Amino acid sequence: MPWQRLKLQQRMWRLILQGLYPAALEEYLCGILNSDSAPPAILDLGCGGGAWAMDMALAFPHAQVTGFDLFPNPVIAPPHNCRFVQGNALECNLDDLHLRGQFDFVHCRSVLWHQKDPNQMVAVIASCLKLGGLALIIDGSESNRIYDRDRNLLSPDENMQVQPSDSTYSRYANWIKTYSRVARGHSLSYDYVELLRQSRKFSGINFQEILCPMNWEGENILNGLEIGDIMYENLHKIFPATKHAIMSTGVSAQSFEDSKQKLYKEMEALKIYLWKSAWRQNLNAYIPEPEPGALKNLKPGQGLQDWPQNPSFGHWWNSPEEE
Repeated sequence: MPWQRLKLQQRMWRLILQGLYPAALEEYLCGILNSDSAPPAILDLGCGGGAWAMDMALAFPHAQVTGFDLFPNPVIAPPHNCRFVQGNALECNLDDLHLRGQFDFVHCRSVLWHQKDPNQMVAVIASCLKLGGLALIIDGSESNRIYDRDRNLLSPDENMQVQPSDSTYSRYANWIKTYSRVARGHSLSYDYVELLRQSRKFSGINFQEILCPMNWEGENILNGLEIGDIMYENLHKIFPATKHAIMSTGVSAQSFEDSKQKLYKEMEALKIYLWKSAWRQNLNAYIPEPEPGALKNLKPGQGLQDWPQNPSFGHWWNSPEEE
């Protein structure tokens, strides 16, 4: 398991979100986790190396935090209020592991995109939440859209050429498209927000899309330089790990290495943004409606609430069912 890469990603997400979770959730989440009733329970579903789970355990010492992952966790001495459980969330018995309906807050990051059928993981998230609990799903956008520095969409370069800085194509976009198809066994695209709506298990669904710079600081993005450096370093760790999957399509080892070098050169030449997304949902919980007419005048690119502390990243949006 690539623990160092996961640790790097934890640092990246803390910079992007300005904390362990979006600041927009602070009041609502603290209301759940600071209740005078039984100690609140937090689940990190797909916890990887356990960094987020342990950080939350330290931030909320009165809460009980559980990290759940397919692979055994390497942490030897987690905080006293943090435990790790190994298993396959799609196959295990949630009742036997005391996970069903047990959690006030479920966090699931960089998991849905890897699922052949994200509906199954959405069902698991809903099953683990208490009534009125909060779920936070953070992932790359379903299509992993890539934009140039002027925020124009870049198309996958299926001819596998190194693109100049003014190109409308991207090798990186093509690699994401190819790997997604190979890893998931199909090229279907999912609208995650629509999946949550169709599950009929959530209410108050909100989402936000975030522009993350790659190998540059971006424009007016807080901590953009470090985020860009981490995104680029993360690419250098992820791309070699996809070699086996890409070669399974008939690509030779030499062709893969050639493509890798061209991809790295493109990333050095282009200044791009990568879309990442965050959703927050409540299981059958009430979220106050906006003022009457607040949604009527929204234009594309506008949202209900500016992203606190770093508005250049994006906005929270209510899902269509809230309009």
